[in-house]
Amino acid sequence: MRAPVRIEGYAIVSLDGMIANSEGKMPDSLVFEADQRFYARALEGADVVVHGRHSAERPQSSSRRRLIATEQIPGIAAVPSNERAL
Repeated sequence: MRAPVRIEGYAIVSLDGMIANSEGKMPDSLVFEADQRFYARALEGADVVVHGRHSAERPQSSSRRRLIATEQIPGIAAVPSNERAL
């Protein structure tokens, strides 16, 4: 019998309910060290990470499998610069 699948989601949201500025990027005003530590610890146990194409890549995250969500690609495709990403 397979173990149950567990899906967790994380988002840092401003007081007005936004996760990005008008340029589509998370502004520095939403970056807090405590949030970053919490998020990094949570990712340690992840089998795969799904994130937007503007999400930051940190050196320790390069070994994780990931699915990058974007409207730029019409279907699932390999990421030439990251063999562990679709």
